[in-house]
Order: sequence, then structure tokens, then C-alpha cells
Amino acid sequence: LSTMDNQELLLHLINKYERLIDKVMQDSEMNNVKVLPQLHTFLWGNKRGV
Repeated sequence: LSTMDNQELLLHLINKYERLIDKVMQDSEMNNVKVLPQLHTFLWGNKRGV
């Protein structure tokens, strides 16, 4: 997603993160996997050089 609207980007990222967590929880082979968000994108969005 290429957007300058940080609110829209954050909502999109959170929705994708939630779907990923749901997929991992449903897969028995992924029991020991830890899903972590890319916090830098939550904080700075698509900014370059931060």
C-alpha cells in the first residue's frame, strides 16, 4: 500500500497483522512461531530515512 495517509496505512497494517496471526494460530505446524509487527511502520509509516 502506497499512501501518505498514516491513519489509512495503520488500519491496513493492523488488519493484515490480525489476519496473519489468525492464520498462524490455525496451523498446528506453527505452534512455536511468534508473530511480531513491524513497529517502525506503525510509528513512521512509509517515511524514508528514519
